[in-house]
Amino acid sequence: MGLLGSLCRIFTAVYLIISIASVLLIPASDAGFFGLEPEPLSAVFAIFLGLPWSTMLGDYVSDTSLLWNMFLFILGPAFNVLILILLCRIAHGSSKNR
Repeated sequence: MGLLGSLCRIFTAVYLIISIASVLLIPASDAGFFGLEPEPLSAVFAIFLGLPWSTMLGDYVSDTSLLWNMFLFILGPAFNVLILILLCRIAHGSSKNR
């Protein structure tokens, strides 16, 4: 595996860790875990990291179901991670052919 493959995997892992932290921040802030004050804007990081999917899924957000909303917040970054993994595999495959 070359430098491109290593950088791609590192970037994907960092993005995944940041995405998981941003999604976990939502219920942690809402419930007041770790002394956090309830913050209505705690989902902004998850929305930002889930772009462009979060704008497409925004019509399906519910006012009553926290579980459904969390599922939607997880979908955006998950799609992006899958795309990054696919791009890493394509880049790794193209570097093998050199």
